[in-house]
Amino acid sequence: MKKLLVLATMSLLFTACGSSHNNGHYYTHAELASLFVSELNLYGGYDVSLVKTYSDQTGYIVIYDYDFHEYNAIYVNSYLPGVDDPAYYLTHYGDAYYNLIPIGYNDYYDVYTGLIFEKVQSTPKDLEKYAALAEQKMVNKRADRVAAQFGLSVERSKEVVRLAVAWQKDGGKSLPDKVQDSYAKDLLGFTITDAKNAVTEKEAGNAKPLNELIKTAADQNDQTPEMLQQIISKYFSN
Repeated sequence: MKKLLVLATMSLLFTACGSSHNNGHYYTHAELASLFVSELNLYGGYDVSLVKTYSDQTGYIVIYDYDFHEYNAIYVNSYLPGVDDPAYYLTHYGDAYYNLIPIGYNDYYDVYTGLIFEKVQSTPKDLEKYAALAEQKMVNKRADRVAAQFGLSVERSKEVVRLAVAWQKDGGKSLPDKVQDSYAKDLLGFTITDAKNAVTEKEAGNAKPLNELIKTAADQNDQTPEMLQQIISKYFSN
C-alpha cells in the first residue's frame, strides 16, 4: 500500500488556494465574486460562471453550474481568497440556494420561498445532498491529477484523495502537532515532527537522522529512498 502518496495529495489540497490573500487587504464584493468563481473552477473542479454579481440580497451572487444546469445563489462576503478552499466553503460555510429559476431582468426565483432569495433554511437532507455532490466532484478532479502525477489507478487515486479530504475536514495544517503526528505515523510510518527535525539536522550538517528515517520509511511504504527523500525535503522543510 503506497501510503506515502497521501502526503503529497494532502499538500495539493492544503495549498490549492494559493497565496493570493494578503493580510489587511480589503476585497470589494465584486472582487470576492470574481475570485470565488475563478477559484471554484480552478481548484474546486467546478464548471460555473458568474451571471449576477449584485443581487437583491446583500452579499449574494448568482452562478450558473454547467454540470447540473442550474442557477445557484451563494453568499460570498465572508469568503477569504487564498485561505478558504472554495468547494469546502460552498458546502460548509457559505449560505447557498440551489436550482433557482431565471424570471427575466436578470432576476432569479427561489422556488422554496416564492420570493427572490428570501431566507429559508435548507433542510438537512438538501445540505447533505449538495455537500456530497460537491465533495465527489472535488474527489474526481483531484483523483485525475493524482493518477497522472503518480501513475496510480483512478480508483486508487480516489481512495488517496478521500483520505486527504478527511484530514482536511479535521483542520489540516491547523491541527495540533500531536494530532498531525498521529495521522502521519499511521499513514506514513513516521511523524511530521520527526521528519521536520531530520530535515533541520541535515541543513545543519548532520544527515544521519534523515538517512535513518528515509531507510525505515522506505521499507515500510514500499518506496525507493530517493522518492522518500524528495518528498520529505519538499513537504517537511521548516
